[in-house]
Amino acid sequence: LALLCAKWGSQQGLVDNNGVQTLAEFLQDSDPAVSRYALFGLGNLAVQTCNHKKIFDSSAVTSVFPLARNHNLEVRRGVAFFLNNLATSPENHRRCESMGVLRPLVHLLSDEDLDV
Repeated sequence: LALLCAKWGSQQGLVDNNGVQTLAEFLQDSDPAVSRYALFGLGNLAVQTCNHKKIFDSSAVTSVFPLARNHNLEVRRGVAFFLNNLATSPENHRRCESMGVLRPLVHLLSDEDLDV
C-alpha cells in the first residue's frame, strides 16, 4: 500500500476509497514495520496538496503524535516525513498549529539521528 501511495496515478483512487483512514488504522499496530509503512504511505500521499483535506479530515494526523517518541528509528523518520509534507504547505500552517503538530515536530528536532 505504501508503494501504491508513491505512484501519483494511484493516489486519487486510494484517497477516494478510504486509503487514508486504512493507513491511519495501521498506525495503531504493535508491529513497528506496519506503522513504518503506514507512515511512508501517508507521507507519500501528503506530497500532493490535493490530498491534504482528506488527510486532515481523517484520524491520521493526531494518530502519529505518539509515534514521534517511538523506540524504532524508522518509525520516527516516517513521522517526520509525513508531518513535514503536511506542514510544508503554507495553507496548512494554522491547521497544523491548532492540531498540535508542532509538539511532535519539535521533539523530533532533538532526535539523535540527523535523518529524522
